[in-house]
Amino acid sequence: MQRESIVPSLVGFGMGIPFGMAFYHSNVFRPAVVTQQLQMENWDMFRTFMSAVSVGGSCVSLLYATSNIKLISRPFHPITTPLGGLILGSGMYLTGACPGTIWAQIGVGVTDSLIVLAGGMAGSVCYSYIAKYLPVGAPGKFVHDLLGVPFLTVALPLFGGIIVTMAAIEYFQKKNTNQQVNWKPYVSGAIIGLLQIPAFYYMGTGL
Repeated sequence: MQRESIVPSLVGFGMGIPFGMAFYHSNVFRPAVVTQQLQMENWDMFRTFMSAVSVGGSCVSLLYATSNIKLISRPFHPITTPLGGLILGSGMYLTGACPGTIWAQIGVGVTDSLIVLAGGMAGSVCYSYIAKYLPVGAPGKFVHDLLGVPFLTVALPLFGGIIVTMAAIEYFQKKNTNQQVNWKPYVSGAIIGLLQIPAFYYMGTGL
């Protein structure tokens, strides 16, 4: 195996440590938290992910402006794309897990987490067989391409606005009653977002 192929694997393995710690210390990995978020009863998961989006998006914007990273927009289909989101959301609600939190759940020994992982892998195998029969979506387009403006003109105000909104939510929210939370959601989200830097720099792709 060549060194060039080893480095991304090692970086990806190393990224998993702070990634899992962020989920663990914010309690977002707990099945009850995932389910309560989908029931709109507990917003810790939303706050963590939106913090990750804002910090990660800001990092990607700076990398895009200062290096030669390539951004790829995924295809969109009016039927299969929403259907995929519905299936994913239903699976998250039924299992109390998502493709990211499942690894933290396995690490701490959450009951049935290995069964959930096996189900996800089985679903991936099934998809590999039926993918060729599904309609192909139209090539994705970025908002800045549609508007005819530079990427940073759209990205920085967007992610900056999310950061301001999340800061306001943290400031005005009622005191968190979940005494088991070690890290605030925005701290865990920021850590996850910062992982975009090594992901793009060493692996050539985002999280």
